[in-house]
Parts: sequence; C-alpha cells; structure tokens
Amino acid sequence: MKRHGEPDIIVTDKLRSYGAAMKVIRNADKQDTGR
Repeated sequence: MKRHGEPDIIVTDKLRSYGAAMKVIRNADKQDTGR
C-alpha cells in the first residue's frame, strides 16, 4: 500500500466473518457491503 495509500472504502459481501476481520484490523468504519 506504499504506492497507493489506504483504501477509502473496502467493499465486501455480507458474510459475518468479514465484519469480524474488519474489527480486528480496525477498519470497520470503512466497510461497505455490496449487493
């Protein structure tokens, strides 16, 4: 990520495991669930 920086929004599907992983890496506020 050195070249492009941090992403503004990370689009995931609605699996609970993604939400748990986002909390662990402290990016839960950047998560946007698609479809």
